[in-house]
Amino acid sequence: MMPKGWLRTKLPEVAWYQEGPGLRKWQFVDSGVKVLNITNIVDGKIRLDKTSRYISEAELNKKYKHFLIDAGDIVVASSGNSYCKHGVVRQCDLPLVMNTSVIRFKPLKGVCYNFLNQFLKSRLFKDQIDVLITGGAQPNFGPSHLERIDVLLPPMAEQEKIAKILSTWDEAIECISKLIESKDKCKANFALKILSGENRLNGYSQSWTKKKLKELGGCVRGLTYSPKNIADDGLLVLRSSNVLNGQIDLQDNVYVDLNVQDQFLSKPGDILICVRNGSRNLIGKTALIPDNLPRATHGAFMTIFRTKYSSYVFQLFQTEMYHGQVAKNLGATINSINNSDLLEFVFPFPSDEKEIRDISFILECFDREISILRYIRFSYQSQKQGLMQQLLTGKRRVKL
Repeated sequence: MMPKGWLRTKLPEVAWYQEGPGLRKWQFVDSGVKVLNITNIVDGKIRLDKTSRYISEAELNKKYKHFLIDAGDIVVASSGNSYCKHGVVRQCDLPLVMNTSVIRFKPLKGVCYNFLNQFLKSRLFKDQIDVLITGGAQPNFGPSHLERIDVLLPPMAEQEKIAKILSTWDEAIECISKLIESKDKCKANFALKILSGENRLNGYSQSWTKKKLKELGGCVRGLTYSPKNIADDGLLVLRSSNVLNGQIDLQDNVYVDLNVQDQFLSKPGDILICVRNGSRNLIGKTALIPDNLPRATHGAFMTIFRTKYSSYVFQLFQTEMYHGQVAKNLGATINSINNSDLLEFVFPFPSDEKEIRDISFILECFDREISILRYIRFSYQSQKQGLMQQLLTGKRRVKL
């Protein structure tokens, strides 16, 4: 039942919105007015460093001046696998012109800006888009879909109170995110210096040597399977989508009904590596196989590096020493690296086994702390989504 005093309405009665124009590649230049793309929307903010697309001021003034974005505009991705991701434009982001697959929003009279902002990043909004959206390989939505979106609108005082409560959660999530970013940078700086031998732990003075990966272990190629092998359960096949922040994520799983030799099964301490992908920036990303993983193997676009120094080598794989060598060995036309090239990667390596263990332990402590912070952030995000569902539908009322 609708709460007393609330209004059930459609999104066009709540917000003005505008879809970006279809700019073409030939219109892009090296300097001018920055073009906002989906890629620029990251974690609720605009990241202009993610792209380098501009249009000239002459082109803008001739055809696209009415697509210039204002500070405070709420922008939402309307295409691709990350559709509905959301951001707010700041004054420092301007000047900025919209491109296709981005829609900007402004609240209409009688609608609280922060209430609209919270609605557009809620499950209530995305769930309705999910029902209406078109396109299989490239899902997308536009104004014709938005005009069918339902909004439950409370009186202004209640809108403001709801928005204030939810914004408090956003501030806590932002605080945790900044702490994670700080810890990541601290660990990355420490790791690069300690793993390159530039800095040494107290008590160690033995010289280091340069070693190729093939001197430290070997690669296990991935499994090739066909659609007829896919099953509801059975042997888990690890893919690129199962690698998240250096860990195995089991949210998007594929199982096959196949007999696989024991050497191709994942073992605790194996390092899973993405060696082929449609996106170049995913090549080389890694995850350490944990002790509690179900029986699993890995797909043809992945490889496993198996070594007795798994913890130490995994930390090497997080540094620019590793990613630089990945970039140099990427295929010219196909985004991939070969196992044979991977095994030729060279790293500085300690001679003292105890120094290897001590360095690994310190870096693992960094990882555990960062992992805990990520869990806290995820917990906050989940709690906020549940609260949004209740507050934005009136199932839970605020006290004015």
